[in-house]
Amino acid sequence: MNIINTLLHRVEAFREKNLKRFQNQYLIFFVVATSQLLDSSNITAVVTTLSQIQEKYDATYPTASWALSAYALCYSSFIMITGRLGDIVGHHIIYTTGLFLLAIFLLVTAVAENLYVLIVFRALQGIAAAMTIPSSYAIVGHTFTGKALNMALAGITAVTTMGASFGFLVGGAFYSTSVGYRGVFFLFAGLAFLASFLSLLCVKHTPTSPAKLSNLDHYGVAVMLGGALLLVTGLTEGGNRWKSPKAYVPIIVGVLMIALFLLWEKRLYRQFAWSRNSDLLIPGELWRIPNFIPLIMIMGLNFGSMFTQALANVEIYQYVSHHSAIISALQAFPNPITIFFCTFIVGAVFGKIPPKYCIFVGTALNVVSGVLLSRQGADTHSYWRFGFMGLVVLGIGVALTLVNTLNSLMVSCPLSLQGLLSGAALTSAQLFVAASSAAMSSIVGDVTIGDSVEEQHKLLKKYRNVYYLSVGLAGAAFVVNFFVKNVSVTSPENNSHIVESGTETNEFAPANSKTETANQETKCTKTNGTDDSIHEQELEIKRDAYLNKIA
Repeated sequence: MNIINTLLHRVEAFREKNLKRFQNQYLIFFVVATSQLLDSSNITAVVTTLSQIQEKYDATYPTASWALSAYALCYSSFIMITGRLGDIVGHHIIYTTGLFLLAIFLLVTAVAENLYVLIVFRALQGIAAAMTIPSSYAIVGHTFTGKALNMALAGITAVTTMGASFGFLVGGAFYSTSVGYRGVFFLFAGLAFLASFLSLLCVKHTPTSPAKLSNLDHYGVAVMLGGALLLVTGLTEGGNRWKSPKAYVPIIVGVLMIALFLLWEKRLYRQFAWSRNSDLLIPGELWRIPNFIPLIMIMGLNFGSMFTQALANVEIYQYVSHHSAIISALQAFPNPITIFFCTFIVGAVFGKIPPKYCIFVGTALNVVSGVLLSRQGADTHSYWRFGFMGLVVLGIGVALTLVNTLNSLMVSCPLSLQGLLSGAALTSAQLFVAASSAAMSSIVGDVTIGDSVEEQHKLLKKYRNVYYLSVGLAGAAFVVNFFVKNVSVTSPENNSHIVESGTETNEFAPANSKTETANQETKCTKTNGTDDSIHEQELEIKRDAYLNKIA
């Protein structure tokens, strides 16, 4: 361990001395956005090419589907843990290492000649991708301030949601070529190598929390990881056969273990002398973030609703309307395009309207989009009448909900915990995606192309029930939003971080009187021109202290 630490310190000193000219905000954002695009598209690209993998290895569909499930399983289970590791070790280290490992695992998967080797390295890809996601948000939090932070968070949210559709397009394009699914992994490996090299050049050193790896709550980590793995495994198996013990036993045990983990983190750890001074996976500061629990739930429900609608759209265009994979992806493209542009607009005005009201509108629009999309038929006319409009409405709703939930959480969180916070939020999102995916598989069953009008109607009826599921998820998010405190954001550009000395600038604290509001506005006016520079100076001081320490 000492050898590794020494090597890391020397690399860091070299970077700070010789590569500082590359540490440009725009280049950092480009690298982070590339990794976000890569991680989300790595899931959906395999959805499109899964039949090729099944045919190549002469495997059954449940066996071949583990090429998709293995990635999703490890990806969702390790996000929160790697976020906490980034807070302790340094997000720049976790992020660059994760990208480099992802590139290697993608390359091995591209040349693999055995299905089980492919599945194992897909699982390793999931772990590597989990190292990059929470660190991406933390790096953005350390790089940008004020309104630029809101825009940057909105930007990577836009790229993440667009990545799903990008994956469908890439998978559909390679599906029609002789190289097939291997081309997807070769392309993604190249992008990952490029991003890892650029991150080594430009991503700045990120300050770490006082917690230590040796003092980390290893019991809580083990229980949480085991619970998440079992829960996602059960949900994946449940998509095919809910009555099988392979489905319901892991789900029951997984839920109990996650409940035990939450109880341990909140109360039980205090009951034992050996754990009383441990650095918890979820520190107390995280629980005290305004609206932490309801916003985490809303984010998960929103992701579940969005995923079911998006996947149902692509499958309808393929199996009911008989379009190719790439044409089906293009038909669904109005949704990610709308999300992409709307997230920047919503990010620019974030804080002008209380996030609670924006989330109400966003979740209501997600309900409307589910109803519109459920009216689609097999003909082109119904696509332009219901499908296109439903996709646009869904994009607006998702942008309003995601930006306001994620930004509300991130700007209220200390910089030292932003990796863990984003990891917790995205863990919730991935668990709901896994659950909704399993429910969708149960509703639709084995999908075959509808050759006759009767078969098309049967498929449409099944997919209509999938859209009703998405409506239920969006409606649940709407209800949960009632538990979000009705607070306003007075000046987001001046409250984009919490000073690590302990003095908090909480932009969500409501003004108790007109006088207090006036005082806040006066204070904001005085500090408007200096907050960004002060924050940059703080980071520079921390970096200099770090380098002096290791010199």
